[in-house]
Amino acid sequence: MRLLSVDAVNVNHVSGYNGTALHMAVVLERTTILKEILKLERLDVNAVCVDNATALSVAAAKCSAGMVSLLLTRASIDVNRFNSRGETPLLRVSLRNCTSVVKVLLERTDCDLNSSDITGQTPLIAAARRGYVAVVDILLSHPNASVNERTTERRMSALSLAVVGRHTSVALRLIRHPGVDVNLRSEDGNTCLHLACFLGQMEIVQLLVARKDIGLNLPNRQRLTPYHYAERQGHRAIASLIRNHEYFVNISDR
Repeated sequence: MRLLSVDAVNVNHVSGYNGTALHMAVVLERTTILKEILKLERLDVNAVCVDNATALSVAAAKCSAGMVSLLLTRASIDVNRFNSRGETPLLRVSLRNCTSVVKVLLERTDCDLNSSDITGQTPLIAAARRGYVAVVDILLSHPNASVNERTTERRMSALSLAVVGRHTSVALRLIRHPGVDVNLRSEDGNTCLHLACFLGQMEIVQLLVARKDIGLNLPNRQRLTPYHYAERQGHRAIASLIRNHEYFVNISDR
């Protein structure tokens, strides 16, 4: 601790994979040392270790709300700095279902809610595809939440991934969000209705077909509509629901 008061000491020295003294204080959860380091004006609070992670990123990965809160007391901290995988601190905690840290990070007005990693995965997509209901609720309640972002690979939205993962509670929340585009297509042309019909998810189908903006008869790249999927998979109740819809058109798949 006394060494920190010596000006000649390089507090920003990076020691291999372990990073700086700031990183180590976070990794070892040494709160007292962390507080002392944060007092130093010469501290580079955004210094990175080998995987391009800042101390804030490391604290986020550890789901430590206390450490994250302490680090955020430094006004110069970059809350959106991403690591070598393109993950921001908010994305890292969303991947780990850390609701308390999600809330702490979102208290910062400069926190980018929709930043994505190298695969196009945003915090909302990460939480939706894993069925993390509480995290999804927090993210959706934020005024800057973008619900229509899609992954780089296969072009899947948070809603489509929730359907594929059979996370019904998450899917229903997303469908009810006023900004959602329920007709977004994946790389193969499937909408969330296609996917719900294929998987036999009646509750989701019912909510989707009740929407006035639903693309009931949209064909995918194989010229298959949601109705075709329901029929082919043997989901007769869903097929009947769609067939009896006032806007149903029986498009040939040939």
